[in-house]
Amino acid sequence: MIKKIIFDLDGTLWQTSNSYIYSYQQVCKKYNIKNTVSNEVVLQYLGVKLSGVAEGLFKDVINQQEVAKDAMYYSIEYILNHPNECCYENLYEVISTLSKDNELYLISNCPKQYLDIFFKVSKTKEFFKEYYTIENGSKIEHLKKITNNYTDKAIFVGDAKDDYEAILNHQRIVFCYASYGYKKISEYDYKLSSLLELINIITQINQKDEMLKGYLYEVISENDTNITLIDKGNDLYYFGFVNKVLDCDLEKVIKKLEQRKLKKVIGPINGNTWYSYRFASDEFDFKLYPDCNNDENTLNLFKKYGYYVIQNYVSTLADINHKIWNRAKRIKLGKDYEIIKVKKDECFSYLDEIYDVAVDAFSKAPYYEEISKEDFNQFYVSGIKKLKPDMVLIFHNKKLVAFNMLYSDPEERFYVSKTTAIKSKYQHSLIILKLADYSFQLLTEAGFDKVLYHFQNDETKSMQVIFKNLLIKQKHYVLLGKTND
Repeated sequence: MIKKIIFDLDGTLWQTSNSYIYSYQQVCKKYNIKNTVSNEVVLQYLGVKLSGVAEGLFKDVINQQEVAKDAMYYSIEYILNHPNECCYENLYEVISTLSKDNELYLISNCPKQYLDIFFKVSKTKEFFKEYYTIENGSKIEHLKKITNNYTDKAIFVGDAKDDYEAILNHQRIVFCYASYGYKKISEYDYKLSSLLELINIITQINQKDEMLKGYLYEVISENDTNITLIDKGNDLYYFGFVNKVLDCDLEKVIKKLEQRKLKKVIGPINGNTWYSYRFASDEFDFKLYPDCNNDENTLNLFKKYGYYVIQNYVSTLADINHKIWNRAKRIKLGKDYEIIKVKKDECFSYLDEIYDVAVDAFSKAPYYEEISKEDFNQFYVSGIKKLKPDMVLIFHNKKLVAFNMLYSDPEERFYVSKTTAIKSKYQHSLIILKLADYSFQLLTEAGFDKVLYHFQNDETKSMQVIFKNLLIKQKHYVLLGKTND
């Protein structure tokens, strides 16, 4: 869990580019320095140590340090006269929010006077536990002080290569790249396009840590592509994606994965939601919900590096099967059975029973990982609520033994059958047919004539009977593996 958040200053919490241009122009006037440097060159020294500014911009001046100090004071003068221009949007909101559950630190290459001005302008000093400037040492030294004898996870937010390099010897520090800042870098664990996104990223990291109790994991990144690698023990690793795999250089990340020479790797598994995040192995001409956003090229890239298919899955869009439905309508269960349909929020009155059925039904499924009831409610259910599902529930002697979860496609094109679960003791054709019967009832009540059976195991044939000869489209998925000797 993240307990400490460490910030760089320039290009991360505020931007002072105009103050640099102003100060350079003022110094040139004061010392009669020939102004031959473009604004673009001046801006290259944003966030650079004062000695570096002196050497780079005033290398032909005898009294470099004095001139550089004057440049700093002119920069401060500009900031004080333009306080609303410098701080990034939502700065106060983000810092004050994160300080409620975390210790905040600030480390910077700037002089202390510059940091004092930041606190004066941003009004955030009270939220930081400690702050360090160049007078106290380097960023590497500051990180050692902050994380000494610290066993939880920390996150360092910065915008430059030296920020990333400062954390390389700290396994418990995650690097978050402020891409809106001054520098362009390609190596990081997470990426921000705005400061406000940091709140969600830290929430996601903490959720993942909570769900992966007892398992070590790391993030392997290249530009906008990230893979989470989870150590399951006994030389087995799962991998999954932090970001969606779209228009990115996935091969560079796979090569980094290959360098690890792991004994056995299986994926993609999504550690954020705990269901298999399977590859789409062929194209599909409209989006499913949820979907993987992968394609055949992605699959072939993994195969190029020796990955093989462990298991096939399929999503099938079909017309309603009236023949099956007519047969299912005639099926009668015993008097000790009860079948009900529940819609939207009413579904969540049965969460405990639904959890128990799912654990029993999927316990023997390949790579199934049971999650605690607490995690089920906290993580899985929160996602399901956004879909506003309907459910068919079958009880035997007043105890839930089977359910089917369905929901309307968000674009209102068809009905989605997402999860069917039947306790192992009750897995027979009569129960399956009655689930189909009541599911078709829900479908027609919602005004649809098409149903999407989503993420079904392609190796089990029972569902194929329902959409036989009525198939409209199919999209295939795979779970991949690789074994190294």
